[in-house]
Amino acid sequence: MRAYVDTSVLSALFLPETDSARAAELVQRMKEPLTFTPLHRLELRNTIRLAVLRRRITALQATASLHRQESHERAGLFMPATPMWNDVYARADNLSGDYSARSGCRTLDILHVASALTFGVREFYTFDQDQARLARAAGLKVIPAT
Repeated sequence: MRAYVDTSVLSALFLPETDSARAAELVQRMKEPLTFTPLHRLELRNTIRLAVLRRRITALQATASLHRQESHERAGLFMPATPMWNDVYARADNLSGDYSARSGCRTLDILHVASALTFGVREFYTFDQDQARLARAAGLKVIPAT
């Protein structure tokens, strides 16, 4: 595993967003399946469902997006990966202590960066600027640079 893709990139694959074309291009260039943790799955599926509440998509579109996400899993485009959660939480707590008071990082952002570090990846894909700053500060190469 060389790279970690956060949920901002994944949601752009399944929802109509300004970065959707860019996300598809990034993912097509990757040579291996995307790491897909239980955190990714929950956050992505919740993001799709919240898009209905926010009237960005219809319930029918959400159902189609959720089915496409499941199809990606079945087709092996997502590589199921479960980190050692105790290690992730410990690393996340350290990141929070080091950066949250200065950066205002959100818990999910911290958990994604901590997961990437726990997996030992070098590249971190995100469209989220706050998360990109945290990932860089933690020593990860951020792609695409936001």
